[in-house]
Amino acid sequence: MANWVDLAEHDLVLLWRPKPGCPHARQMILQTVTSGGSIPPDVVELGFLPEGKQYVRDSTVLLPDEFLQIFPRARMIDVPRDFFEHKHGSNIVHLAGRPAPDLAERVSSPHTAVDVGLMRWALTPRPRFILEARTLIEDGASVVSFGGMERLTRKRATSASLKSLMHSLAVRAARDAGAQLPFQVMVDYPDYVYFGGARRTHAAYRANSLVARLSVAERLTRGASATVVSTHTGVPDLVLRIQQANGQAELVVAQTSVGAVGLAGVAAGFEITRGRLHLAWTSQAQQRGFDPLLASLFLSSLLSGGYEADNVRWDRPVLGPERSTAAA
Repeated sequence: MANWVDLAEHDLVLLWRPKPGCPHARQMILQTVTSGGSIPPDVVELGFLPEGKQYVRDSTVLLPDEFLQIFPRARMIDVPRDFFEHKHGSNIVHLAGRPAPDLAERVSSPHTAVDVGLMRWALTPRPRFILEARTLIEDGASVVSFGGMERLTRKRATSASLKSLMHSLAVRAARDAGAQLPFQVMVDYPDYVYFGGARRTHAAYRANSLVARLSVAERLTRGASATVVSTHTGVPDLVLRIQQANGQAELVVAQTSVGAVGLAGVAAGFEITRGRLHLAWTSQAQQRGFDPLLASLFLSSLLSGGYEADNVRWDRPVLGPERSTAAA
């Protein structure tokens, strides 16, 4: 049964290695066979990121169709089982009968400036990145430009989709490099920070989904308070804010009363730690407690309550354009 990809017709070789610092995980390595070979930049669409003269991707899960889209002359081959066994004394495993590429330069070289620039994109929340980044068409390829850096892709998609793709690659690169990204960035990537088969029913995951849908995380972290008017008749306004409680940032989600006098009904508070929400308390009829089921049902009702990003109102105006982190 075929279990690997032969890219010899494209003057490339697909290898693997244990992930540095995490020997139980694997990475794919894409390298040229000859000095005249070149790796097409659109391999970033497969999750590869440049590392010196080669490209690296976390995970060795192989989907043949995704490679055939970029490498039409690729062949599926059957390699022996010991190909996937790490050989002590070598930080890379290569196909039998082919010389292992010279790794000295790769090992001694840090990430290129392009990699650093890409990872800096991850410091900017996705909604603002999509708003401020620019896309150009050059020779049939799309170029995404932001913060003084450009990345090329041959993927055909809308401008917003291309920007979203590049931002997700930047976040993954930053995470793989060990960066701790803030809540206003990770809110759009919940699968990185919420785990478990039932995570989608957890109150924290649902609160994260609500904040991401409304695109309010960045301004909330800057101290502003958001009020969202429901598109459904008779549904109370939604209020979101981030406050400090005992030195800990805390997201508060509540509804106003029908008469808009103070906060009434149900509310929930979530501590923000390492880019992730954790349920801290619930409140019902002004009685504070800790009821995860109540919080989950409350957030579920908010997600279907007609609250949309177009109806967000802030308690303070934006004083000039917000400065891009990536351009700092």
